[in-house]
Amino acid sequence: MGPESDPMAVVNARLQVQHVQRLRVIDGVLMPSIVTGSTNPPIMVLTEKAANLIKAEQRD
Repeated sequence: MGPESDPMAVVNARLQVQHVQRLRVIDGVLMPSIVTGSTNPPIMVLTEKAANLIKAEQRD
């Protein structure tokens, strides 16, 4: 994950795959560091963030 200006970043901050329209990735691999406990809660938060981003874009 990285800014849109980073050519090595596959996914931007809005979880959109760069250079591919209408495709998002919501996966644990997007977390910047390895989780030492259960991965379920952080991934649930990530999916909730993605849902909020999608809803906000649909309102615009």
